[in-house]
Amino acid sequence: MKTIYIHHPLRDITYKSKKERYFMDSERQALLDYRTAHDNTWRMKLRFEKARGEVFLAQNQLHDIDYEREELEEMWGYYLKQVDLTDVDIIHNIEIRFQVELRDFYLQVRKLHQRIIKFYDNVAVLDSEYTDLTNTYFKSSKPIDPLNFSILDDIFKFHEDRETDIKSLDKDLQEFLQTLTAVYALLDDYIQSYNTFYQHYSTSLQNVEQLMKATQKLNSIWGDEG
Repeated sequence: MKTIYIHHPLRDITYKSKKERYFMDSERQALLDYRTAHDNTWRMKLRFEKARGEVFLAQNQLHDIDYEREELEEMWGYYLKQVDLTDVDIIHNIEIRFQVELRDFYLQVRKLHQRIIKFYDNVAVLDSEYTDLTNTYFKSSKPIDPLNFSILDDIFKFHEDRETDIKSLDKDLQEFLQTLTAVYALLDDYIQSYNTFYQHYSTSLQNVEQLMKATQKLNSIWGDEG
């Protein structure tokens, strides 16, 4: 027998030919389609990993926003203890240093609010990719289904008239199907990561919005909208 070896970025393909006859056209096409399935699975793997990686990067940016908000919330708690915002004559009673500090603080809160609103541009891109990936690979029939992979069926069914050694081919096929299943596990992990991220974004947005509304009380000092 002759070993046929194909080096591939997903996994190396290895099977044997009997060296008894020529490959039939249909057999050759089936083996080519098998390799193409490897190509497409490799591209799927890259896409799933990239999508998951982009979610992780966005998650880190969101953690930065959360950290800044928490610092501002601590500052807000401090200022509430130092300044009576219910004082109708606050503009005359408040120390000038507090006016300056509060103005700077308020502008920081507004800047953070604008930052998380603008952050939705990133979320929209991630959401578009999430929708496309789930529609293509999760909600509908899988383009390459490890539970319904029939490309090589004719070779196995009519193996006596085929050049390919089915024992070695079946071994390679089972290893490929395991790899394919692992690739779809990446998709599952990505979906979970994205849903966690989106919930995190919704919570962060709400928290910043609450801080923004709370600090509107500072307008009583300046008599404007900040």
